[in-house]
Amino acid sequence: MDWRRQGMQLLGTTLAALGAAGHPWLFPAVFAGAAAWWPLGPRAGRNISESQSLLGAVLAVGAGVGILAAGLLPRSTGMPLLAVLSLAGAAGVAGGRSWRLPRERPLRLAAFGLGYFWFLITLLTTDPGGAVWLAAGMALGCLAAGRLSGEKVELGLPPLGAIVMGVLTLWGPAAGAAMLPLGFGGGLFLVPLAAYLQQRQCGGIWFLNVAGALAGLGTLWAAREFLGWGPGQIRLAAGLLTLAGTVYILTILPDFLIRFTLWMLTHTIYRIRIVAPHHVPARGPALLVSNHISLADGLLVGACLQRFVRFLVFRPYYEARGLRWLFRLMKAIPIEAGNPKLVAQSLEGAREELRNGHVVCIFAEGSVSRTGNLLKFRRGFERILEGLDVPVIPVHLDRLWGSVFSFKDGRFFWKWPQRIPYPVTVSFGRPMPAATAQQVRLAVQELGGRCGGLPAHAARLAAPAVHRAG
Repeated sequence: MDWRRQGMQLLGTTLAALGAAGHPWLFPAVFAGAAAWWPLGPRAGRNISESQSLLGAVLAVGAGVGILAAGLLPRSTGMPLLAVLSLAGAAGVAGGRSWRLPRERPLRLAAFGLGYFWFLITLLTTDPGGAVWLAAGMALGCLAAGRLSGEKVELGLPPLGAIVMGVLTLWGPAAGAAMLPLGFGGGLFLVPLAAYLQQRQCGGIWFLNVAGALAGLGTLWAAREFLGWGPGQIRLAAGLLTLAGTVYILTILPDFLIRFTLWMLTHTIYRIRIVAPHHVPARGPALLVSNHISLADGLLVGACLQRFVRFLVFRPYYEARGLRWLFRLMKAIPIEAGNPKLVAQSLEGAREELRNGHVVCIFAEGSVSRTGNLLKFRRGFERILEGLDVPVIPVHLDRLWGSVFSFKDGRFFWKWPQRIPYPVTVSFGRPMPAATAQQVRLAVQELGGRCGGLPAHAARLAAPAVHRAG
């Protein structure tokens, strides 16, 4: 998934629609554009991503023309330009010929989220001046979403964008430059959801986009004509609905809440550099085996991957008050040394997650390092892999020794952070079939040596020691 292309496509489509916001012929023209696009879909390819570069340029030009037509020219003059603009906009949101909605619950909710976005934008954009500022904010939001997502689709951003839109809709001014931050929140909300749906090759999403915009137009008219509501009352209702919908989605779809929580925690405290995340398969089971330097290691590994990772967590941490809710939402697997029966249950739980096609992560040292050096790997993950055809992905966490959550100076928390955000490197190695504890430990050491994570003497001595043991 190339988020840059996705962001440009969405940005062009959004600017096109916002540039003509408030025009009485906007939605009839959109439907005309959609009807014209329908027979062209097969020629352009099943997925619009095949022609995104050209489409992004067309939409960018159309967006400028639309803003000029709606903001600077009389409405009668802008109508022909609007028809051409809407054709490009409809092509951008079409993305295929299928009207069928996704069956999977997360995908279906993401599709409805896009429809609600257009519903909300239609309610809030009633004048060309505000639309220009809103479009500028969305341009910045789209670029920020791509930057913050890195090389993956970051599903922690849509809840953040929804909260920004809901709060600013409730308490922010309704026109002019005050629409800029609201548009920024919209960009954070829009890009990851659309990229997520496109990554999963979901068609028919354009129907919900157009339907959402039409629903917003109808709601706006009904609120004015039948309820006698003014702009303030409409914004109040829209803001409350947005915040309530966000809370509801996070409640019924905890995956989004996990991503949001991980993203907030890791991007406010840490600055993460991710190396070779493509080694983790996009689908199917995988076992991540990582070194263990700090108490925040699980959050950092989880924040680096688009897929949701099941971690084996030390039971006292799993049961800690204030953290139990997060570990349960993450579907972590508690493990406690010293009780063979409980250990066997935990390892079997990890095996079951792998059989179901999930990604599992284990910190093979068994505890957080007290010295900053790589400890001996325990063989519990070998028992997890017995009889399973699952790739092992070595993972190395670098530069965490000395952070607040490490054991440097003989304590975990009671020390001043060296810098905020704290720079961290997370490296993923090549998949290893049927690897032993010694082989994976060597692979993790090699990852650390490439990014300078191991002291020089440790890097020189590590490989020969493992070689002799093998």
